[in-house]
Amino acid sequence: MLLYYFKNKDDLVAAVLMEIGAELGATLEGAFGTTPLSPANALTTLWQMAKSDAFAPHMRLFLDLSSRAGRGDAVMQDVVSQMGEGWIVWLAGLLDVSAEEQRPMANLILGAMDGQVVLFPSDLSQGDAAIALLKGFLE
Repeated sequence: MLLYYFKNKDDLVAAVLMEIGAELGATLEGAFGTTPLSPANALTTLWQMAKSDAFAPHMRLFLDLSSRAGRGDAVMQDVVSQMGEGWIVWLAGLLDVSAEEQRPMANLILGAMDGQVVLFPSDLSQGDAAIALLKGFLE
């Protein structure tokens, strides 16, 4: 029956992962609402969420997917690209900056957070100082 809906295992895995990414996106949308935020406030709120126990499994999964994508797994490259694009578009639309700055600012915020996750996967609090410094630059 699965072959009716999916061409192969890779398509099934990609669909499951995209669903997980969509659920995370919906959670973020629910937590943030639609009120525009300054980049500093968006960064701070996202970082606190990233460090929460509720988000830890999502962070570990995204780290694993990104690692596989970096090693050349074409399916994971596609999944990570689609997830990342969705989060960038979502965050860019939420930021209270000029239209020209929205996407680069979203890239900066998410890239800084992802960097801390890569550097400190077992203790994200070690990234607090770097995030606080970036927040200061954004204010």
